[in-house]
Amino acid sequence: MSDDYPRNPRDRIEEILYGRRGVLGKEHEAEYEHERKLAAIRAQSHALVWTGPTEELREAIRRWYEAGWIQAESLDAAIQKAAIHFIRPDGVSVLRPPSIQVASVSRLKPLDDAYQVIDFDGRQYELTPTQSVVIRVLHKAHLERRASVGLKDIQKELGTHSGKMSDWFRGKNEVLYRSLITQTPGSRSHYRLVL
Repeated sequence: MSDDYPRNPRDRIEEILYGRRGVLGKEHEAEYEHERKLAAIRAQSHALVWTGPTEELREAIRRWYEAGWIQAESLDAAIQKAAIHFIRPDGVSVLRPPSIQVASVSRLKPLDDAYQVIDFDGRQYELTPTQSVVIRVLHKAHLERRASVGLKDIQKELGTHSGKMSDWFRGKNEVLYRSLITQTPGSRSHYRLVL
């Protein structure tokens, strides 16, 4: 990457939202996803059917990497990239690609169990009791990989039947409402964290 990274406003916004590591992780993930799509195309054409031993394929990939025929950051990355392109005649992958380990930099970290104090993007925020419940509920949903949480569920956790998200974050910690919490697209009453 050059020193002028990010070059355009969109890249700059992504760097602000996800941090440099997060942007790089997303780029690596996109690159591997592209490689998987290419592998699916090649698998259908049976262009890369490997009939030899697995260790022979590993050695071939090592030679290709050292010769510069496979562009990757390391030999492990080269094996990971190449592994998804080779199948046995029965369609099973020759090399089991290692799981992708994207640098997991959590943008949100509660600093106590009650979520009264949180660290978000390197800054500490002291939350109001209402804000801490909202963030805790949304963070729990994020960790459970739920798409969103309904406003009614959040109100239930707060012990109220009314209230709006924007009101709960008006004034103190309003920046969290703008940068950490978002409405689920297509729904006016479901929310999720932007992590």
